[in-house]
Amino acid sequence: MRISYIYIFLTLSAVHNLVYAEVYKWVDENGNVHFSDKPKNKNAKKFIYDPKVIGQDTFKNNNSKKSQNKNLQTNDLDIQRKRENQTYNRNQTEKQKRYCNEAKEDLLTTQNSQLLYNYDKKGKRYFLDEKQRREVLKKKKKIVNKWCGK
Repeated sequence: MRISYIYIFLTLSAVHNLVYAEVYKWVDENGNVHFSDKPKNKNAKKFIYDPKVIGQDTFKNNNSKKSQNKNLQTNDLDIQRKRENQTYNRNQTEKQKRYCNEAKEDLLTTQNSQLLYNYDKKGKRYFLDEKQRREVLKKKKKIVNKWCGK
């Protein structure tokens, strides 16, 4: 009977060591968190699953709780920066499209105008001759090229 208890204890100890495997965690370029038994990414960090806490997905770093919190904060900051960059890039793209459309409309209006005018330093309006008109059109085409990339 005593041998049975020792045999059961040794068997359970061996099984426990087999179950207690290494786990790697990383965040991909889209901000998704991944876990695996093998590091599949250069940013993968080694974690050990803590089976003492049942019903929770708690992972602890090999170093300490402080390191774990620091790693999580770093990952959160990386994700936040990436989202901010994506938002910034999206806003810049929208801004460029808006400016492109405005520049095209301005050029079209200028091309369709019979007479172009400007104001002198005293605020008096004067009409542009053909040479000045071509210069204005040239400048507006450059603006369209700048914003529209053509």
